[in-house]
Amino acid sequence: MSEAYTEQSRSRRAMFLTALMLISSWSLALTAVPMASAHETGDVISWPLSGSNDTGWVQLNATIGADPILSSQATADWTLEFAPGAEISNASLQIHVNGSDGLMIDQPLLVANDIGVNLFDWRGLGILGASDSFDGANPYSDRLSPNSASGAGWTLPSDATITELAFEALAPVDPVTSFTPITTSITSYAQHPVNGQLYLVTGDTILVFDAGNDPAIIDFYDFDEIEPDSVLTTIADIAIGPNGNLHVAFQEPSDFRMISGLNGTVEPGLPSLPGGEIAAFEVLSSGIYATDGGGDYYQFDSATSSWSLLFSTGIIDNVNDLHEENGIFYAATDYGVERYDLSANQALSSWNSGNVLHSDEITEITTAGNQLLFSSQDSGLARYNWNSGFWLATWNDANWLASNTVSGAQAYQDTLHIMSGDQLHRYDLSTGVFGASIDLSQMNLTETSANMMMPWSPGGARAPSSMMHAMTDGSRLVLMDATMQSTMQREIVIASGPSGPEMSDAIEHDGILYVAGYTSEQLDRFDIANSLWLTSIDLGDRITALALAGDTILAGTVDDGVFLIENGTVRANVPPSSSTSSPDASDNFVADIAATGDCGDS
Repeated sequence: MSEAYTEQSRSRRAMFLTALMLISSWSLALTAVPMASAHETGDVISWPLSGSNDTGWVQLNATIGADPILSSQATADWTLEFAPGAEISNASLQIHVNGSDGLMIDQPLLVANDIGVNLFDWRGLGILGASDSFDGANPYSDRLSPNSASGAGWTLPSDATITELAFEALAPVDPVTSFTPITTSITSYAQHPVNGQLYLVTGDTILVFDAGNDPAIIDFYDFDEIEPDSVLTTIADIAIGPNGNLHVAFQEPSDFRMISGLNGTVEPGLPSLPGGEIAAFEVLSSGIYATDGGGDYYQFDSATSSWSLLFSTGIIDNVNDLHEENGIFYAATDYGVERYDLSANQALSSWNSGNVLHSDEITEITTAGNQLLFSSQDSGLARYNWNSGFWLATWNDANWLASNTVSGAQAYQDTLHIMSGDQLHRYDLSTGVFGASIDLSQMNLTETSANMMMPWSPGGARAPSSMMHAMTDGSRLVLMDATMQSTMQREIVIASGPSGPEMSDAIEHDGILYVAGYTSEQLDRFDIANSLWLTSIDLGDRITALALAGDTILAGTVDDGVFLIENGTVRANVPPSSSTSSPDASDNFVADIAATGDCGDS
């Protein structure tokens, strides 16, 4: 197992990435023989005729040579000296790691370079001494079949002792399916700073999204179930705190809870807000802020763990957003914008439609380069250059926007996306030019009161691979590249239901149930196998009857005759007959359809 002793040792090739504790116990058949070691007398080195050598525990710290770019491992050398020509027998080697004490190594390889033998090989098996992921997919996601799933596991040494076992068990959920119209209003959002998962608030529930998992909703926090005996009401806002934890602010009784960013457990949160109610809450670069909706704005004092009054307007108001830019604190309200100079510690004049603002009802404030964007529900988008202090032209339905209702505005690098009415507008901040608008229907979205847009940045196992702008209409979340190309990357259904409560007819074909909406003028489609409502087909007229001819759905209407529908799209329209001599418009009414055979291609 050894060769002649060489006085000049050389560096050996890659073996380790962190630290490894080794023992090498060398002994002869007779355990009572003396320890074998060299004795130096003048120029002569002598060895005993026989003996044993026990190195004891030796810790090797592999810290030199690691380069992730070159995929090279760190190394550490350990030299054992033996007499020239010595015969080694009864050799044993022990390797010891202790993950609970921080003594571990990533994929170690122990090599005896002189004889070219791998003494220990843990490559491809992860960290020796600890394991931070499953052998297969991590995170592991599967469905019970029928009552269990067994695809998650670890590979450990046969004699390993587990001192601590911790893993996160989530509760993925499929989209909610309703047989009446349903809209899930998203009121607040936040992103985990490490794993990148997205939190969305609806009512008293927080939904947790993973951009790469299916289903995308990997967990949820329903505070009615978590604290059934508490008096907590609707969630007012959520925000990520300085330590990476998610702070949850409740409207009444102005209480807070905290969801650990480390293990996802719900813990007591910040102290209650003095005002007794929380209208808005946000963690900004300069601190943690909240308002009670009664005109009082507070900042959290971490030194005293209490809320201190920042300023008061004395106006009872709905506060929709809190924002900070260039040392100025902004609050978007239903009476304009409140401002406070954080450097000078003084309140500034309010902005409203009576002085500089285009509207009193400001729903969101967004920074896009050197511009502050003020979204409104009734007057478009106002723009303010915070660097120069000048107001720019307002965008509304009279110039660039499809509607005066702005549901969201998000900017990334040179791209600004504006969700207005039933359109997504694209604006190049570097050139100052609008690109072609995109109809929301092209992304399976509709114009609703629940329309909203939010950023979802890359970074973390549960984040998208590139910057996304996520849009919702209350039924689904659509991920779109935050670029001028605006390519749709993924559609995540949150909840689905029919377009209206009234049904005049129904027919099934190829696993899809077609439901005729009379007042909604929509042909709803239900995927029976997946229990999911698909995007409805707008016929623009009240639907009275349905029939099937081959693979074609025939939809009769009140005024527009019969529509021919195939593969989810309208193929043709057969208008009502113009040969009738009756002036009664009800003659156009299609009461029933009898169909046989196939409609063909004509």
